[in-house]
Amino acid sequence: MSARSICGVAIALVLGVGCPPPEETPDQGPCGDTWGAIPEAGRIWSDPGAAEGGDGSLDAPFTTVELALDEARVTGIRSVVLAEGEYAGSFTLTEDAGQLDSGLELAGCGEGTVLVAVEDEEDGDDVIQPVIDVAGADTHDVVVRDLTIQGGRRALMARGGAGAAGPILFERIVVEDSVRVAVMIDGAATVAQLADVEVDQVDPEDGAFGWGVAVQTSVSSAYEITTPVTLEGVAVTGAHGVGVVADGAWVELTACTVEGTAPLDGLLGRGVHLQNWTRGTLDGLVATGNSDAAVFLHRPGREGAPVTIIDSQLSDTAASDVPEPDQSSGDGLSVTQGDDEYEAFTFVVEISGTTFEGNPRTHILAENVQVDVGSNNVFGDGTTYPIVSQEEALVTADEEVTELTGADVLSLNRDLLDSDEVTE
Repeated sequence: MSARSICGVAIALVLGVGCPPPEETPDQGPCGDTWGAIPEAGRIWSDPGAAEGGDGSLDAPFTTVELALDEARVTGIRSVVLAEGEYAGSFTLTEDAGQLDSGLELAGCGEGTVLVAVEDEEDGDDVIQPVIDVAGADTHDVVVRDLTIQGGRRALMARGGAGAAGPILFERIVVEDSVRVAVMIDGAATVAQLADVEVDQVDPEDGAFGWGVAVQTSVSSAYEITTPVTLEGVAVTGAHGVGVVADGAWVELTACTVEGTAPLDGLLGRGVHLQNWTRGTLDGLVATGNSDAAVFLHRPGREGAPVTIIDSQLSDTAASDVPEPDQSSGDGLSVTQGDDEYEAFTFVVEISGTTFEGNPRTHILAENVQVDVGSNNVFGDGTTYPIVSQEEALVTADEEVTELTGADVLSLNRDLLDSDEVTE
């Protein structure tokens, strides 16, 4: 029971006198519902349309993000809120150099709160900067939510082990017109959660690439990754080269959408690309209208765990030119280990409840890996070859619960055609 409630009970039953009236909750205006209740420790407000010289209070907000963050670092107040409007800058949240940013919540008022990228000089050249950069192994429990980010090279970023002691959360954020990478999670110990993040249009820089979300670790297969990076309700549209890419990582995707990934020189336009011993689950993924492959897996799995695809839709992949003469791509799922250094069963993909449709080359292309086609999958129209295996691929299929429609041939290696595991 709170002190205020105790006061009321005691007076009613014993003293017979009134308590002072409870303090009214201040009206925070049209953004109050988004920001939520004011924490007991206090809150710092910012509004680009306010008068200059404010002190960060509700009635006299700061006009810039920089002033609000400086006040948070001095006072230890962990709630910084941004009213609607545009704020230009590049903002690094870290524990380095005495900055106190762990536990900080930076909240906008929704899509109308816009953080705009700026350029700064690097090696004598003007280079567009990240907009939000959460960095450092001691930085933890940072929340950035309810705003729009425009521009930025690696526009929204967590790196260098940030989140290891408490995950970094990016929630309800729109990332527009970024350059090279919209969202980057970098480092084996970096732990981040993306929830309802929307990536819209990523532009290549100098013909390089324009990825939507990148999770990379730069560690060998022997390194244990203890906590996954999670993407829930993430939508990527208009990337170039790859929509979502993970390299040597552990990622969990839930109810994500990747569409319209365009081809680029050397990168053919894949929706989701997991490579180099990346493990994870694609649950409820919708990958449609991408080029080359809806999902491409290179050496999938880590620490003995397979990559699992469940209740997903891999469809309507557009054929892209490939380096080999007179060939084109266009696969729903393409799985390979590349140079065939390992036994096929080293890399395992498990699929259930997934629909493949409108993929012009194959629905599933397996090359020297193991693919277990489980229950309730549907292979629809779009190709004559729903499943193709190459090299020493091991493919198992449960015919009784896997439906083949609009296609007459299940095309596999000759040594598998007469096996008990897979039949034509």
